[in-house]
Amino acid sequence: MFFNQQLIDTNIKKDPEPAQNVRKLFAELRDVWAEIIKKGIQGDSRASGGVNIAG
Repeated sequence: MFFNQQLIDTNIKKDPEPAQNVRKLFAELRDVWAEIIKKGIQGDSRASGGVNIAG
C-alpha cells in the first residue's frame, strides 16, 4: 500500500522523489532477499528452518 501511494503521489505531483524512494527501498529488499537465498544455498540451517515470530 505504501509503495503504491508513493507512486501515485509521484504521478499526481510530477515529483520524482517518492518514486526514487520506492526504488531505493525495493533495492534494499532485493539485496536482503538475495543474501537470505545465498545463506540458504550454503546450507545455513537457520535459513531453512523458518522464522520464529512468537518472540
